[in-house]
Amino acid sequence: MRRFPGKLTRQSRLLSAVSLLSLLIAGCSEAKRASVANAVKPLGIQRTATPIADGKQASARPRSIFTVDDNTRDPFFPKSKRRTLVASVEKAPPMEIPLLLQAEFEGTIGSGDHRIAVISNIMLEPGRQTVIPLHSGGQERRVSVRCREVYRNAVVLEVQGYPEPLTITRTQR
Repeated sequence: MRRFPGKLTRQSRLLSAVSLLSLLIAGCSEAKRASVANAVKPLGIQRTATPIADGKQASARPRSIFTVDDNTRDPFFPKSKRRTLVASVEKAPPMEIPLLLQAEFEGTIGSGDHRIAVISNIMLEPGRQTVIPLHSGGQERRVSVRCREVYRNAVVLEVQGYPEPLTITRTQR
């Protein structure tokens, strides 16, 4: 049998088909992988890894397990105190929404019956509902409010989470 450059023999075509199927098996989902594997079994292809329930394959290599206690030290940084330090997480104090709203209350605009209150650069007319961002201690909380009435130096707000309307007055700075 003569071999010509560029022509494939039957054996090399079979090997290329088997390698193509193995690439397809590696990229398919578990259900498709099982159906392709069953179709390929007559050709003598065997799977090398066993599937696990979550779709990953188990490897034959054992995994390393490390334990750390008080006597453990880092071989690269033997004088390091990283393991002995314990980070303390302080819980932030709860936000006092009425006090923060009063601190952000900038005043009222207008005269007579038509007044507008300004809280944290947000303009509130009677009947308007909006969300006001409040900042305290590095935290931001967005509070939903509805303006009921606006007076000369005060505003009455229905605040989310409070059963009664709050009256916010302007404090002298």
